[in-house]
Amino acid sequence: MSRGPLHEYKDRFTREYIHATPPPGCPLRVGDRVTVINAYGVPIVNRTVMGFTRPGAYAGDRCVYLDWDCYWYPARAKDVFLYLD
Repeated sequence: MSRGPLHEYKDRFTREYIHATPPPGCPLRVGDRVTVINAYGVPIVNRTVMGFTRPGAYAGDRCVYLDWDCYWYPARAKDVFLYLD
């Protein structure tokens, strides 16, 4: 049974554009639960790291893909912290 076109696109995006290995110096790993600070300084808690930009792909200082409403837009590693219960 199909999950629908939006889920299929997310799955395809994950396969084709997201890398499992973090960039050098990044302490995060795929599957980590994190808090991210958005552009307005508001913490968004309990998100999951989906992966990282692929080596050689240019995204400026944005390299962490999160499982949230804009999963296709990577967050800055400096704005992402391990989630503490």
